Amino acid sequence: QIRGGGRFPQGNAEIPFPACRIPGDSGGENPRDSLIFFRMQCRQPRMAACVRNVTHFKLRRSDVNIGEIMTKLLFQGDSLTDACRDKEGKDPLKRLGEGYVNMVAAYLTSENPGIQVTNHGVNGNRIMDLYARWIEDTLNEEFDLISILCGVNDVGFQLRMNKGADREKFSFIYDRMLYEVKQARPQAKIVLCEPFLLKLKPEELTYGWDIVENWDTWYGQIRERADVVRALAEKYGALLVPSRELFDRACEKAPAAHWSVDGIHLTLAGNGLLAREWLRCVKGAGYVSI
Repeated sequence: QIRGGGRFPQGNAEIPFPACRIPGDSGGENPRDSLIFFRMQCRQPRMAACVRNVTHFKLRRSDVNIGEIMTKLLFQGDSLTDACRDKEGKDPLKRLGEGYVNMVAAYLTSENPGIQVTNHGVNGNRIMDLYARWIEDTLNEEFDLISILCGVNDVGFQLRMNKGADREKFSFIYDRMLYEVKQARPQAKIVLCEPFLLKLKPEELTYGWDIVENWDTWYGQIRERADVVRALAEKYGALLVPSRELFDRACEKAPAAHWSVDGIHLTLAGNGLLAREWLRCVKGAGYVSI
């Protein structure tokens, strides 16, 4: 029985469990060092009945070091983040998609099982589409860190169909999204990834030739959106992942086709590069415990 016995009181109560030591520790027998206290809310009588029957409590080292505090990461964005993820829950292996999010999650969760990763990226989303589902897919979620990559569709839809968001609208909507995150979850960390674009050779493309033909216009628009993201990161104290610059430098080491299949979507190597840069930035900022 719990030491102290008797009826469990209403309200807050400190319950002393039998002294226990973590296996492998060389700590002394001082009860002040080994006795564990739990503070519980006992507003429901049945809770009191449950704890009367506790006879012992075992604490393992793994209980302390691994997963002691759950860290929840939420990824938002367009097809680069979606990466063909299984939205219907039929294939758990594709829950996070086949892109950089899956690679990030593979590394983080192998290092710390207490990390939980959710991917809510949606193929084809512009900034306005992302905001249209912001309450349902972001603000109603529980997360300690949110990462956002968006912008290339705003350029593509604007140049091809006049259905995107120019720099002013892109900045206005993105700013509102971040403001609402700060209001809803002020303690959450924010990671913003710059939108990017790669220039493939015409013969390497099966579609998207207009990107190459009008490269200066396309890339100029991408750079504008990336500048917006950089400015918003500074405004909201968010961590910036300089992915536009990352792929600009990468194309000096290997052809663009090594990193991207069409100038927008990434190859295995491209996803790996983005995942590595994301991890470098986030680990360097101390945003995750690994």
